[in-house]
Amino acid sequence: MILATDLMINNWVRHGDLLNMKVVTIVPKYIDGDFKWLVNGMLEEKLKPIPLTPDLMERIGWEKRQDHESVLGYATQNNYWLGWVRDNPGPFKRGDIIVGAEMKIITYLHELQNTYRWDTGKPLEVSL
Repeated sequence: MILATDLMINNWVRHGDLLNMKVVTIVPKYIDGDFKWLVNGMLEEKLKPIPLTPDLMERIGWEKRQDHESVLGYATQNNYWLGWVRDNPGPFKRGDIIVGAEMKIITYLHELQNTYRWDTGKPLEVSL
């Protein structure tokens, strides 16, 4: 499950097991006496985050820039960087995905989209 409060307009999320969708609306609504969030008209508990993978990074246009035993790195055209940790460099553990100047640990596509926007002031263009 993903929380609507973690999302921004234009984030990508998964509905069910197969359908990826772009977030266009996030609205609160009272349903049966409870406050609920609707994302694109669907209850937030029906949504799942999209995990980051090297395949996904290449599909959304990032280029592999670094590949060695410690980190598999990708970057955008403006050199915004993301890396998968393969070995234990510094404070990171194997499997961590680190992004941006602050080396924030993330796991999902919407986190990458939000971090990119916070760091650059521009939306990360994604087409799935």
